[in-house]
Amino acid sequence: MSFKSLTFLGGGRWASIVLKELLKIAPNLFVDWVCQSKLEDKRNVLKGSELFQNVCLVDKKNYQNHGNKKIIIASHSSQHCLDLFEYADVNTEILIEKPLFSSVEDFNSIIKSGYKNIFINLEFYYAFYIRDFYKEIESTAFKKLEFIWHDPPYEERVMEETKYSELHSSIFLDQLLHVVSICMVLNLTAENFNNITIDKESLVNSDSVKIDFMSDDTHISISISRFASIRKRKIILNDGETELNFSDKPVIYKNKVFERELSSSDRLFPVAETLKNFLEFPHSKDILDISIESLMPFLKFCFKCEEQFIQSLTQEISLLSSDINKDEKFRPFFAYHAGIMYYQELLESNSSCDIHFIRDDKSYIRLNDWWLKFIGSSNFKNKTNKQK
Repeated sequence: MSFKSLTFLGGGRWASIVLKELLKIAPNLFVDWVCQSKLEDKRNVLKGSELFQNVCLVDKKNYQNHGNKKIIIASHSSQHCLDLFEYADVNTEILIEKPLFSSVEDFNSIIKSGYKNIFINLEFYYAFYIRDFYKEIESTAFKKLEFIWHDPPYEERVMEETKYSELHSSIFLDQLLHVVSICMVLNLTAENFNNITIDKESLVNSDSVKIDFMSDDTHISISISRFASIRKRKIILNDGETELNFSDKPVIYKNKVFERELSSSDRLFPVAETLKNFLEFPHSKDILDISIESLMPFLKFCFKCEEQFIQSLTQEISLLSSDINKDEKFRPFFAYHAGIMYYQELLESNSSCDIHFIRDDKSYIRLNDWWLKFIGSSNFKNKTNKQK
């Protein structure tokens, strides 16, 4: 590597995982670890392992970047956009977590402003098992392709912090963005995606959003959820002719019968592979595939799906907003709409509250309460009128 140090922003559960993976593949790298909470706890973490010997913990309010040209932004999801503009310039190379912007215009704007080297951490694009699966099916005619990406509201993990689903942003710029990055691996072209529909019946009667569309002669179905009972991640080709199930360990099924588990064979896992490609840029160009510029056709597709989703709920939300005191029970599709609205408000007017900082098994209730008030507000009515 031609550089010796970088800036790493973020200190939450996911940021800690990414930082450890970074240090494993680049143990001699000097890292400015910029955080704003629980600093004493983090100092104790640094003292407890040689892995962190070259890490300097810095309070975010006191941090000044003294020339680091590579920055990794893994801060709280509500801070991504703010951190990008605070620490980036057109010469900086940035690997950033999603979500980022709430409109396709904002993504276009940052490209036009000269920010060419911003990469979104879509680690599944580099997953060895996705690549192996594509080799398995490459010579097969794609007639029907199904993606299932279901996450539970929270998962308790042994020896780790509980993982909570990201509720306060658009599911279309989260789970769906992961899925379309896999579409890239499968050599599918976003410009060919057409006849996009949101399954209204599935939306109202389940915890998932189902998206159907065509890509040339291939029928593609994507099911995404933040409220599933268990994690489920699958790619199914031609009604089960070949299937990759990576809900846990990645396994291949043929004609719905288990065939084999896909082994890493000493290959890096997805996060580490993404970090390696970022560190090796610009000598290696592999990371360019997940630059904002390269992802634009797929980002536009995600926003099209989001727009159709919002339009499909117009009648239900209009009825509900006319009587915000109605005793409306929690429904997942309302929560998905709430996440979109909340993140838009967060970025556009800073008028959201701080409920996104509280992660527990009641997060969806607080979000629902915020949303019921919001859809009865003049701000929501003005936003709706502008979209008509």
